[in-house]
Amino acid sequence: VACGLKKHLNRLRTRGQWLAGIALGSLAGLYGCGLLFWMGLLQPALWWASAASGALLSAVLMAGLFWRDRARMPAEATARLAELQSRIRPHFLFNTLNSAIALVRAEPLKAESVLEDLSELFRSALADPAESVTLGQEITLARRYLAIEEIRFGDRLRVAWSLDPSASEARLPPLLLQPLVENAIRHGVEPSATGAEVKISTVRRAGTVVIKVTNSSPSGVGER
Repeated sequence: VACGLKKHLNRLRTRGQWLAGIALGSLAGLYGCGLLFWMGLLQPALWWASAASGALLSAVLMAGLFWRDRARMPAEATARLAELQSRIRPHFLFNTLNSAIALVRAEPLKAESVLEDLSELFRSALADPAESVTLGQEITLARRYLAIEEIRFGDRLRVAWSLDPSASEARLPPLLLQPLVENAIRHGVEPSATGAEVKISTVRRAGTVVIKVTNSSPSGVGER
């Protein structure tokens, strides 16, 4: 019954899932007691005891399932984070190196700055995901990334910042903001002949910090 009702049970809140599981356990206990009573193997029928036993066993089983699910969550979250952090696309590396090579003779200082920004990006990509950084550090890294992309796109890339100073000390996993900015450029600036504006905003609301990255493409693709 629980397997058949899985989709419906998943829509319930945690408390509702507990109550539904315990109720099903009680019904299972009553069902077993009824079978034994009608077969003449249990006299008298212990209805209340059977219902309580079923509810208890169901609660123990559900606790085990919830603990197993919680044990899986950190591993799944780490895997999703690692996937996000690995999204520095290879062709971005090649484009950056080509830009630096083109600048070596004409503007050597600018070429050096591009390579320093690229080095900092990949240093952050190799950081331990378990170590947190501040939002301010992530913003600095995003500025380095945007400085590289501005060389490639020129006036087609327009950036607008709206930063809440009180949010800069918030802790978050490393290299979390840059892939979102890259996504906004990829879907907003890159396919457009006239380019687009990338807006990055942060705001602190009580104990929560909201980070928003959008582009001005007509489709609105890239908002996170």
